[in-house]
Amino acid sequence: MSLLHEIRDAAVDGHTSLAVVLRKCMVLAARLGHAGFKAWVDDELNGYAPDAEVPSYRRAERISSIGTFAGPLGEQINNVPLALGPIPEQIRDQYSSATFREGVAMLEDMAPAGSGAW
Repeated sequence: MSLLHEIRDAAVDGHTSLAVVLRKCMVLAARLGHAGFKAWVDDELNGYAPDAEVPSYRRAERISSIGTFAGPLGEQINNVPLALGPIPEQIRDQYSSATFREGVAMLEDMAPAGSGAW
């Protein structure tokens, strides 16, 4: 079986981790001598550098924050939506979006078991 067929089969079988698929892609990139493909696979496997541009599929936008507030005599209010208005505009993006720079193995470990995310 060719390496490309192995990659295809591993990618669609639902039981092979994405890290394994990407390691096979690294071999393919080396065989092809394709520097761009190799760089992308390396970033996906090992994580993106702090100053590297991250693909849009690794960014979550319009994240809502919620809070829990406790008061006297054990009173508590849960899941209160928090407004972004009071947060200074220059740092607001840090509270309304997230960028995932980690390698895929770490992201797989963070995903809840059985979530179907991988």
